[in-house]
Order: sequence, then C-alpha cells, then structure tokens
Amino acid sequence: NPKFDVRPIYKVIQEEFVPLSEQIEWGFNDIYGISGHLNQHPREGMKVRGNPELKDRCYDFYLESLDLGGPN
Repeated sequence: NPKFDVRPIYKVIQEEFVPLSEQIEWGFNDIYGISGHLNQHPREGMKVRGNPELKDRCYDFYLESLDLGGPN
C-alpha cells in the first residue's frame, strides 16, 4: 500500500530483531511444530534443539520422528 512507508519497519527488523534473534530464540520452532503435528512428546525435539549441529535440521528430524511411531 503506497500510503504507508514501511521502510522504518524493515530497518528495525534488520538492525534490531535479526541480531537479537541470534541471541534469543523465540517464535515458532519447526522442530517443536513437527513433534506437535505428529502428536509426540517434545522430549526428542528438546534433544535435537540442544545440539548445535542438529538444531536446524527439520527435514531429518521429521523423517526420524516418523520412524519413532508417528503417522506416515
């Protein structure tokens, strides 16, 4: 919508929220979302999120979660 100037919003997001999100995790989390979608306890997701090498590998987590007894 041309009557609104959204540049200040994107500037704040880029300069404040992106760096902050690297320090503090908030909002939707794909790993926990997968656990909920498959009606599984989040304990496996908690393990994965605690591992820096695995924490962003949602596709791998989904496939492994299916093997844990989730719906196919």
